[in-house]
Amino acid sequence: MLARPSEAPRRAEVPPPVFVALVTGAASGNVVEPGSTDTPMLHSLWPDEETGLAGTLRGNPDAYRVGIPLGRLADPGDVAEVGAFLLSDAARHVTLQQLYVDGGASL
Repeated sequence: MLARPSEAPRRAEVPPPVFVALVTGAASGNVVEPGSTDTPMLHSLWPDEETGLAGTLRGNPDAYRVGIPLGRLADPGDVAEVGAFLLSDAARHVTLQQLYVDGGASL
């Protein structure tokens, strides 16, 4: 909701019974945040393969870009496996989490 300056700010509220029903009904809400992933789109942003890859892995503090501590781009499968985990029974007690798949770039 966008508030007009003349309107008093309002807080969206979810009544506790609804929240409990969602949680006990096995609904979960998680977010997967991929970092730099080895895709054609990422490669299209680079001036050339060598410079682009090196700059992405190393980062550029002058441009406020962090590097990737693990030293490699994510493979699309890395991101997909996190999603598969969240959909599996192994993650049945994981909810309302934001998981970064970025090789440590968000540290």
